[in-house]
Amino acid sequence: MRVNLDESLTTGTHGIYTFRAHGSIYHSIGSLLPNENCRPRYMQMWIVDTDHDIDNRLHENPELRRELLLKIQNILDQHNPFVHVFRQIGKCQDITNCRLIIRQQKPNEHQYSLPTTSQVAAVIVDNEFQETLSSRDITLQVIGGNLISIQDVVGYYDPMQYPLLLPYGTYGWEINSRNINGTRLTCLNYYAYMLQIRENSPSLLLRGGRILQQYVVDNYVKIKTQRLRWIRSNQRDIRSELYQGLQDCLHGGENNAEKLVPESFCHHLSVEAQVICTNNIKMP
Repeated sequence: MRVNLDESLTTGTHGIYTFRAHGSIYHSIGSLLPNENCRPRYMQMWIVDTDHDIDNRLHENPELRRELLLKIQNILDQHNPFVHVFRQIGKCQDITNCRLIIRQQKPNEHQYSLPTTSQVAAVIVDNEFQETLSSRDITLQVIGGNLISIQDVVGYYDPMQYPLLLPYGTYGWEINSRNINGTRLTCLNYYAYMLQIRENSPSLLLRGGRILQQYVVDNYVKIKTQRLRWIRSNQRDIRSELYQGLQDCLHGGENNAEKLVPESFCHHLSVEAQVICTNNIKMP
């Protein structure tokens, strides 16, 4: 995750921790193995030198507790399908000839279905099965190369970025997400559901502390990005025909926004956009 972070809030010693980002948030992923003379980091720890991965994590942050890291590692080793794939590729004898395909969620898969190892990724040798790749699948190289950007419309980003919040590898929102009735699920509705407080049903997400703040900000930016993308791709629908007669009403002295803004126009806009529209209409 790459973001311009407000360090004055995240490193402050007084008050509550606050995660505040500036501008866009970028998601990227690196190679399966570290470059020469570099120690393994991030997902590479699940693949390289796995006998000492706890020591490697303690090297990243000496304040971590070894017994807690062992407990978390055992949970992820047992339940997380992405970890299963990383462990599998780490045992390959010809790993230098292998590539890892991170797959998008199937369009007909229920959102609440936990993914399996075979669904989330595939290990291929050379260019095997390359022709079956989807446009949103990601191919990871073994060593070197630049970071690969991850789109905000894929569901595997959430469980890979937040494995402690989603230990079972539960997919986040993606463009194929649908509810139990088969209706397309919006990004806003999905994360509103995930963050809902339910009586007698404790949420691991809501107990995430500081990492919960990052999760919320990360996905709030995703929601805003989807709204802006919709406006950009639907200019023909929200322009001239929806403003027909608007200027005539203004010149005629009408200043009631409820009468001025067409219902079809309000239907497409977000709450923020409707407020901006209303404020712009109420001019002298």
